[in-house]
Amino acid sequence: MDGNKDNIRLQVYPPVSGDKKVGMIIKRKAIIISFFKSYLLEGIGVFLAVSPIIALVSYTKKSYWLALLLAEIYSFAGLFMSMSNLTRSFYPITALLGVAGYYEMTTANLIGSIFILLLCGCLTVFILVWHGNGGKTNY
Repeated sequence: MDGNKDNIRLQVYPPVSGDKKVGMIIKRKAIIISFFKSYLLEGIGVFLAVSPIIALVSYTKKSYWLALLLAEIYSFAGLFMSMSNLTRSFYPITALLGVAGYYEMTTANLIGSIFILLLCGCLTVFILVWHGNGGKTNY
């Protein structure tokens, strides 16, 4: 090398006009909102999909291994459920990924996935209320 540092080339972009700059800003905001929506839906969906297991295990005294076993079976089954379009819509973990936009879904599958996630939430509430009463029914 001859010691000349002028050999470094910088790529200079042409100046952007005002309309293009506004369009780029709008696209960036749309991308950020899209990622935020996906992140929020995944967080709420994971909570709804996993909450029945948490509710069941919370009432078994000191059975942490049971919790681990249930969680492993639940997640391992999700690998196989995601291979089929039919089961992808109705297995809670893969249903939440469809709702969040990770999988492409038809409107009917999207409605079914939302229903499954709400059903998981209702099942959790039922388990918590039933165990809160000590398993007794009050008529």
